[in-house]
Amino acid sequence: MLVFTSSAVEFNASNERASYPGDRRFWGQNPEFGAGISYYLAEAAKEIKITVRDNSGSVIRELAAEDVKTSNRSPGLNRIYWDLRHQPVAASAGPFVLPGEYHVTLNVEGREVGSRSLRVTGDSLTTITDAERKLQHDTALDLHRLQSTSLEAATAVTTASAQLRALQDEAKRITNASATITTSVDALADRLSRLNVQFGIGRAQGNVPGAPSIGTQITNLKNQIMGCSGARRSCRVVQTGGRIERSDCDRNTCAL
Repeated sequence: MLVFTSSAVEFNASNERASYPGDRRFWGQNPEFGAGISYYLAEAAKEIKITVRDNSGSVIRELAAEDVKTSNRSPGLNRIYWDLRHQPVAASAGPFVLPGEYHVTLNVEGREVGSRSLRVTGDSLTTITDAERKLQHDTALDLHRLQSTSLEAATAVTTASAQLRALQDEAKRITNASATITTSVDALADRLSRLNVQFGIGRAQGNVPGAPSIGTQITNLKNQIMGCSGARRSCRVVQTGGRIERSDCDRNTCAL
């Protein structure tokens, strides 16, 4: 298995002394972004999984199932790209990894067949210190994990709400239900109703009045942190009354 990356190249065929592009402009196609992971298959495979780990052995990313196109399971030389990010949460991309050494493992039909090391280097054009880069990465990764937790919580609330509705229907069929049971069920229904609002469950898409859901606040804040780069933009985070807010970014620093 071969692991390597390549740099994007733009070719401009116009005369460098001219101030015009000529009658036509040539645009080359940039290569795929990320680390190209090449591997050879003697025969077609149904199950391909590529695992990226850091130096501590922790799994950073797994590329499998829908991540591996049918064309990447064919006999011969195949290539798949890792976008240098942590594992996504649902459809939300994870933060970029820190520069350093990573280990790539190829599994075919459930069996490990090869492993290589891969070095990720920082962009030399990005004006950011190692400490700032780590702070940005760690903050975005914490929010990314919190985003995953909020999705799990929202799923649990949805399940509990469905179970409560079934319990309410059952309670209605009890002719002599005690006041204690009725009061308890109503109180639980009220709590779940408020949680549904907080998690945005059942909310229609578009401009809906009210505070953004917990998941939306976390996602927006994570994306804002991930958006800070060598442009040295400032992203001040403010929490007011339990609601996460942020100021507009300026162009001077990239700090919390």
